[in-house]
Amino acid sequence: MNKGKIFSAAFLSLILTFVSLILLSIIFPSCGFYRGEPVTVWKFIEWILLTEEVNIAFLIVAIALSYLVMGTWIRDPKAAILYPLLSFLMICAYLVYKEKVYVLFSSNPFPFITTSLIFSLIGAFIEEKRPKKTFFQKLEEGGVRIDPAYVKKVSLPIECPRCGVKIYSNARYCWRCLADLYHLIYAKNNKL
Repeated sequence: MNKGKIFSAAFLSLILTFVSLILLSIIFPSCGFYRGEPVTVWKFIEWILLTEEVNIAFLIVAIALSYLVMGTWIRDPKAAILYPLLSFLMICAYLVYKEKVYVLFSSNPFPFITTSLIFSLIGAFIEEKRPKKTFFQKLEEGGVRIDPAYVKKVSLPIECPRCGVKIYSNARYCWRCLADLYHLIYAKNNKL
């Protein structure tokens, strides 16, 4: 579990939630979040924690979208549980440090916590079940044809059949004796 990735996901998901709320407000002006004036961090947190009268359906959609995207990015169900909670702790730390407000006593954080947890887990499970594609498979889907010798998995290191030196890459030629490894090893194994 990559701790840096978890912190990044916690921070980025809050930013994505903010951007989602602004975009939903532009698309659907009746949702009532963004009204053209500058939005402060405090105002955004008021929206998320329901301390201000907001349209909860649009709020849940924005939270769900951003945490679903981050869940597919993080790919780990354990981390998908941690980063929404870390996002909430980041909000709490900001409120206590900057605004001197204690979150649990002045708001309703449970829609935020439950929605973010559920959708981050859904995103992580979707990404975990999705078949992993290699770079070469993605290139072939895009129409780029790759020589099969370059796509073949090679267990490294290999040994040059001519001079016996160990080679730590799937190089075309041996670095010591310049033997053509493509014909000596790769083509023989691939039956090209």
